[in-house]
Amino acid sequence: MKALRLAPLLALLALLAPARGAAPLPLDPALTDREWLLEALLYSYYWYLDDAFFAAHAENRDAELWVRSIEPRSRDADDRSRFGQVWLPAAKVLLTVKKADYPIPELNLTARTASYRVIRGSFEAEAPAPAEAWKSVPFAWSEIAATFSSARHQIHVPGPATKQVVQAMLRREMERAGVADSPQRFFIAARTAVATDVWVFWQNRRTLFQISGDLDIVDRTAVGHLPLLIRQFNLGKNVVASLLEAQGSAAVISRDRASRVLFMCVARGEEIVLDPKDPSPPR
Repeated sequence: MKALRLAPLLALLALLAPARGAAPLPLDPALTDREWLLEALLYSYYWYLDDAFFAAHAENRDAELWVRSIEPRSRDADDRSRFGQVWLPAAKVLLTVKKADYPIPELNLTARTASYRVIRGSFEAEAPAPAEAWKSVPFAWSEIAATFSSARHQIHVPGPATKQVVQAMLRREMERAGVADSPQRFFIAARTAVATDVWVFWQNRRTLFQISGDLDIVDRTAVGHLPLLIRQFNLGKNVVASLLEAQGSAAVISRDRASRVLFMCVARGEEIVLDPKDPSPPR
């Protein structure tokens, strides 16, 4: 099972970059769904957008998102997942998305998501392909503003099945850390409707956890068996001003991202307390 748990890390490294020189793929119409794109924009609002984006639209109140389907560098023969990218020109934000559909033969399961989910986001100086490789989808600023405004009160917490997986993981981390006699406080937050990652702030240890995987698969009974990628960042040791400072190391998190994670966990997430002496559900 250990090899299964590490599989996503190896797959992720191979999948994020599309094949070089490949001809543009036919565009999956699902990537142009306006409701889904507004959710992708909301995801960017929480995790990437800043004053620069809004300043860019101070006079021109309309915006556009570019979308395209992509094929990863490699994939398993029985992997039927679809991949795409969303480019926000005004913010220089690139989102790589995936609609999962692949078997897990070790468990005799199929991991399948209902729609595309963000698996990676980054700032890029320019679009990673010529303009003709993309389809532009325009949005009126009124649509964008309404989306941002309506979401300000939302609480982002994982569903019951995912929450159970996260709590089990946190108890294992408590055991590894030697916590045996004192209750521990955690703040748990899911990202948004277009992403599956769960973030956790362990207040007692001043540590962030990022739990990645296809956690919103259609078959909810399989969630506890899915391969997961778990990263942890100590706020005193693993926070840098820029990832460039650490040459892109995956062991650190940028100060801006850490601040956004803390906001999502504390202000938009759910607080739970786990007592190592009490295995019952948290209060």
